[in-house]
Parts: sequence; C-alpha cells; structure tokens
Amino acid sequence: MAGHSKWANIKHRKESQDKKKEKKFTKIIQKLKTISKIYKNDIRFNKKIRSIINQNSSINIPKNILKKAISNDNNIHNCKKIYATYEGYGPGGIAIIIECFIKNRNQITSKLRNSFSKFGGNLSTNGSVTYLFKKTVVITLPYSFQKNKIKDKQIIEFIRKSGAEYTKTFEKNKINIYTTKKNTKNIKNKLKSFGLISSSSRIINTPTVYLNVQKKYINKFTSLINTIQSFKEVKTIYHNGKFNVLKN
Repeated sequence: MAGHSKWANIKHRKESQDKKKEKKFTKIIQKLKTISKIYKNDIRFNKKIRSIINQNSSINIPKNILKKAISNDNNIHNCKKIYATYEGYGPGGIAIIIECFIKNRNQITSKLRNSFSKFGGNLSTNGSVTYLFKKTVVITLPYSFQKNKIKDKQIIEFIRKSGAEYTKTFEKNKINIYTTKKNTKNIKNKLKSFGLISSSSRIINTPTVYLNVQKKYINKFTSLINTIQSFKEVKTIYHNGKFNVLKN
C-alpha cells in the first residue's frame, strides 16, 4: 500500500506539473499568434517573436508548434514587406518625406526618382529633409460634441492646459490632440483624470518650417504628390508646402 501511495503521489504531481506546463504552452502560443497578427507587415515582427521565446526559454516548446503558431498567410515571412522612408525636394524646393511598405527597394526607388525628376524635383538621401520636420504624437480621443455641448469649451480648454500643442476635431465625434512624445504620458493621465480615455495614438512628421508653394509650381507639385500617392507601396506622405488662398 505504501508503494501504491508513493506512486499515486508521483502520478498526481506529474499530472499537476503537466497541466501547468500545458497552461503555459497555451499562453505562449496565444501570444505568438497575437504578435503574428498585429505585426504581420512590420519589420519588428522577428524581434517581438524572439523576445517572447527568450523570455520563456525554460519551457521547451517543440519547433513544429512554434512554426505553426507564427505561420500566417499574411505575416512578414510570406509578404516580405519592409518599412522604408524616402526623402526629396519637390518643385520650388518643397521638402517631402515618404513612408512606404515595400517588397522591392530598387523598384520603388526607381519609380520615386523618375516621378521627382518628371515634375522638377529630386529624390535625396536620408537625412537631407528630416531636419525640417519634428516628431509629433497624435492622440485620438472619442468625443461627441453633439451630445456634450455644455462641456465642449471645458474639454478643449482642459486639453490645452494639459500641455497639448493644438487640437483638431475629426468627423464630429473625435478630437485629435497633437503633442510631443515627451508629454504624451502626462496628457493621457490628465485626460483619464477627467474621465476621458484615448482610443489610439500615432507618430507623425510635422514641418518646423513651412514654404509657400509659388503659383508657377502648384500644378507640378500637386501632380507629383498625386503620382506618389498612386503607388501601392506608399503609406504616408509629409511635406512642408503651404498654399496661399488667392482672393478674386
């Protein structure tokens, strides 16, 4: 009976350990699947996956299970897209930054260079334009002005006092708050204290110096921007061009 009792205890401990291990397995696999979906077209994909595996190195997950967890028809291993930025000057010396997700660097570089050349600009090296821009964080805040008319002025004033550079309403039910990366956490905390929760935040390039687009360059400049926007690889375009409104 003693031997039987000892075996029962060992069996019980093993079953308990197996359950814990299985639970950890499931949790890690779920994390890997989530990362695979979120970062499917992002160059950070491999880094995120490696980080999770390293954090759980003590748990020997079979390679075939890992491979299955991160395999996805849309992930970076299949589409092989990478993030890239291009810089250049348009007609009239307007600074332009282009953010892309690309498969073939040579192909998009050639297309951009030809487009700049066609409309009187030139594709430059990285760093030749970025000094004319600064990184700005855009915090999107869901808010209905139609339902909360009494608080409208209070909300805008509160956001301004929280350290935001400026605000802009969007689609009547959202407020975009523009601020520095350093001040982002502070603003979000102050918004929470006011009962406001941001839905998202992103980083954009904001010009530090604007340049008026001269009348003789307007058509060429707009044609260049429209051409670049038509490329499927292009995600976002930033420029420091400013258009003056002409009065009749």
